[in-house]
Amino acid sequence: MFNTKKSVTLAAGTAALLTAFTTVVSATPIVFNTSQDVGAPTRTRGAGSRGGCNLEEGNVALNLAAPVTTSIGKTVSANPTFFWTVDTDLDVPVEFTLVAPGKAEPIFVKTFSAEEVKNGMMSVQLPSDHELDSNTVYRWTVSAICNANRRSNDVYAQSWIERVEASDLNAGASGVAAAQSYADANLWYDALSALDLDTDRLSVMEAYSGPSL
Repeated sequence: MFNTKKSVTLAAGTAALLTAFTTVVSATPIVFNTSQDVGAPTRTRGAGSRGGCNLEEGNVALNLAAPVTTSIGKTVSANPTFFWTVDTDLDVPVEFTLVAPGKAEPIFVKTFSAEEVKNGMMSVQLPSDHELDSNTVYRWTVSAICNANRRSNDVYAQSWIERVEASDLNAGASGVAAAQSYADANLWYDALSALDLDTDRLSVMEAYSGPSL
């Protein structure tokens, strides 16, 4: 499916990225180390404009909760939770896929019906029978299926995740304290999952995630 999509990369100026995403907004409950190399997650979209998405009017916005301060987000979890936002009302299904390196087909797919898609924060947790292997980089993609008969028209965004080993975490912490412990270790996905409120996750995304589609 991914090899046949015609897509274009949405580029942003390097200076703008550095300025926008090394500044932490005051409402952000946790702080990440942003001294690592900057590499924005790929933000791409299908070339079509029919089937309900109407790209020409720019009314589809998918924003992944993925870090801009590194091109690969880290996790210690075998079954992490992935977050993203839908910034406009959609009347089409949304699909989450996870692809392992060297594999043509996704190893996990979750499709949300048009009725399940909501404006705001959405998420999916990798089920227990689909654990991530350690030290392996996976690609995850969220797609708005504009035309089920022509998937090249999908609007989609994608990023990467790697499961790593980590120590020196505050095992007894919870909530924001746990999230900050993960953030100190640059464990992006664990930090977001530890936060209790979507509003806190949104403020972290505002400070550290890339621009919407």
